[in-house]
Formats: sequence, structure tokens, C-alpha cells
Amino acid sequence: MRHADLGHDHIPLPEFPHAPYNSNPPSSGAHTAYTAPWGVHARPVPPEVWLHNLEHGGVVIGYRCDRCDDLVDQLKDLAHGYALIVIAPDPALENRVALAAWGHTLAFDVLTGANRQAARDFIATHHGVDHHPPGAHPHGAPPPEAEGPDHSGH
Repeated sequence: MRHADLGHDHIPLPEFPHAPYNSNPPSSGAHTAYTAPWGVHARPVPPEVWLHNLEHGGVVIGYRCDRCDDLVDQLKDLAHGYALIVIAPDPALENRVALAAWGHTLAFDVLTGANRQAARDFIATHHGVDHHPPGAHPHGAPPPEAEGPDHSGH
């Protein structure tokens, strides 16, 4: 699903007040100046952090379930071969699984058949598409990743 672009405002910390997001999971809007580490996270990552990953062309895959190692393995399989991916639990999701890219989301409860293919297509379509505002990075090169809090659970 496509969502209106809420802009690229930076906030100093995830807890900093900002305008509400227009989707769950969020797909644009206020975010920190640092990104989440790419890869699989054992603990939730605030959307205010991973939204910056989306701006860099990343795709976030969130899931809402406890002790669901099989599902996490399936999500890792979906993301195999893609570098700009964040997989993390998200207790705020309305569905069991949701993918977010800048301005787009895809959500479902069961990862089978058509949903699995839709997720693959979503990742292939949105992965690596930079969404920084025009002129933000000379020559189109994103900056080196800033160091922020580690939400990986390590």
C-alpha cells in the first residue's frame, strides 16, 4: 500500500515529540539522524530509528509474535541476498507480519503462497531505492552510517 510522504525531519532521540505517522508500520516521517544496524534484531527497534534505514533504501520486516523462531527463519529466507534489511519484532503491528519501505507498506498474517510472493516482490521493488531529499547528498552518495544505540540484542 502506498502512503503519503510525511517528510524527512530529523529528531534527536526516538522519544522526541513529533507528528503522528500515517501508517502502521510507519513508512515516512520524523526519524533520528542515525540508523539501526542492518540485519536481524532480537528486540524491537523504535520506528523513529529504522525509518532512517528506509530513507537509505532499506526494507524493514517486522513481526508480532512470541517464540516464533520458524517465522523469523522464513523472514530471513525472504531477505536472503539483500543487504539493506532490518528484521525485528514489533509489538505495535496490527498484523503478524509487515514490511515497510519509504512510502509503502505490506502487511499480512500468514506467510504462505501469494503473501510470500508479494513479500518477495515488495523487497525486490523497494530495496536499494534511496529516498533522501534532493540535494541532501552530493553525487547521490549516502553518508556513512552514524553510530546510534544498538537495538540488536547483542
